[in-house]
Formats: sequence, C-alpha cells, structure tokens
Amino acid sequence: MHHTKNGSVSGMPEKAKSTEKKRNRSGEKKEKVCLSINIELSKEEIEKDIFALTGSKPIRRPKKRPRNIQKQVDAVFPGLWLISITPDSYNVPENFLKQ
Repeated sequence: MHHTKNGSVSGMPEKAKSTEKKRNRSGEKKEKVCLSINIELSKEEIEKDIFALTGSKPIRRPKKRPRNIQKQVDAVFPGLWLISITPDSYNVPENFLKQ
C-alpha cells in the first residue's frame, strides 16, 4: 500500500476537496461530492500504456549505482565513462603485429 501526502491510502476511494453546489428546480441547494480513486500501476502496465499511446517502447534509463561502488568501478576501469572509447578501439590489426 502506498500512503499519499494527506494520509490516505492509494487504491482506496477518497473524498475530493472540491464539491459542487447546485440548485435543483424547487430551489433547494444540492451538494455533489466527487470521489476519486488512486490505483498504483505495475511497470508492465505502464509499459503497455506508453506503447499504446506512442507506438514505441519507453526509454530504458540505467539505474545508478551507490556512490562507493561507482568509485570502485571507476578505480578499476578509469575510462569507462568515456563514450567514444570502445573495446574495438583497442584492436590491433594482425598486419601491424607481423612487421
């Protein structure tokens, strides 16, 4: 269950803050209370909805590592964050080795 800022639990109906006051034909005031329902969606349901709306899958964002683990990875692989350097850039042609 997920609690919202005002203390209500999502997935359960809660009273909306706004109410409408209308007069009926006899002149009596009638108050209409609007209810809202908050339902949490799973990742799969959100993905299906975005695909239905846009026609493409949602963008995958990599999850961040904890800071201490990221520092250890950077110490072992110092150039890992460089996008332009790939493992293919370290390939040495065979002709160069035979000379």
